Amino acid sequence: MTKQLRSWGKIPQVNWNRAKAMRRALTAIERNFWNTVRGRQLGVTLCRQHPIGPYVADFYAREIRLVVEIDGTTHTSSEQIEYDKRRDDFLCAQDIRVKRYTNLDICSTW
Repeated sequence: MTKQLRSWGKIPQVNWNRAKAMRRALTAIERNFWNTVRGRQLGVTLCRQHPIGPYVADFYAREIRLVVEIDGTTHTSSEQIEYDKRRDDFLCAQDIRVKRYTNLDICSTW
């Protein structure tokens, strides 16, 4: 399955459409983070709201296979924690590392 996911053409169009809508609706924290890291400012190219399999990553650095997630308060419920774990397990199975930060983590760096 890993080989299949490395081909972006295998991702359903609905996921690309969802990612596009999510790019238009970034949270203030995500927008500030994006403005800080866009344009290879970290030495790698990050894509925002990028579909990977059935999921959409907040930020994805393809060349180093890293997903950066910025979690707001909605990620504290037991259901969301379980969903995030399944999602992280899926991404890890694709040899993609996941780094999660809270909104507070991001805000405290400014």
